[in-house]
Amino acid sequence: MTSTPALLQDRIKLALDHKGLSWSRAAILLGFSAQAATNWKKGKISNDTLSELAKLTGVNSGWLLDGQGPMLPDGIPIEENIVTPVLAWDNDTEMDDDDIAIPFYKDFLLACGSGATGEALKNETRRLWLSRSTLKSYGVDPASAAAMTAVGNSNYPEIKDKATVYVDLSDTKIVDGCVYAIEHDGAFKFKYLYNLPLGGLRVVSKNAEEYPEERLTAEQIKEQRFIVLGYAFDVQNPLPRKK
Repeated sequence: MTSTPALLQDRIKLALDHKGLSWSRAAILLGFSAQAATNWKKGKISNDTLSELAKLTGVNSGWLLDGQGPMLPDGIPIEENIVTPVLAWDNDTEMDDDDIAIPFYKDFLLACGSGATGEALKNETRRLWLSRSTLKSYGVDPASAAAMTAVGNSNYPEIKDKATVYVDLSDTKIVDGCVYAIEHDGAFKFKYLYNLPLGGLRVVSKNAEEYPEERLTAEQIKEQRFIVLGYAFDVQNPLPRKK
């Protein structure tokens, strides 16, 4: 069993880690500026704010305030509370050292179905927060990471309609069975790719019944403007909508 930290700031850090929050994100969620977290790291925080922070992170307020009692309410498993909120970001938002803003091509509409054209990569200004440590775990250079929206059901259930897919734009080397963001005849898609002899490719969808695989020769790849944009290393699928 992990012992309770004696210092208030250490208990706050443990609570934030439990919830998957950075200091600055927690401050913003509670209505403060990101700079308020600087004082929190020194243990300078009001009891009222501590109570709100306890609610946000799902820990007992008494434990957070003075280290008394268990960290979590009775009967609540740790994994139930681990949820990372999605936060709005703009150019004035301060971030922790571990936070990084990556391009978010929300309307780029990489299609998982019939395809849809989008704006050029260089014109996107929106961003999503991601931690450097997360990218490091995937071996992705932060400068090459991007988030894109998938549209369609050709790769259901692996990639659902409106899923956010994280792509390494520097990794275009095809490894059989991996998912890549591609441009094919002006349509943007996510597809499983497999190498064929003489420079050809198999272009495969998870939903093969509705979207049969394509086989392209090296000549067709050139003629049909087939471009690998990057390797898809992770996906965040949307939750079911209320009916």
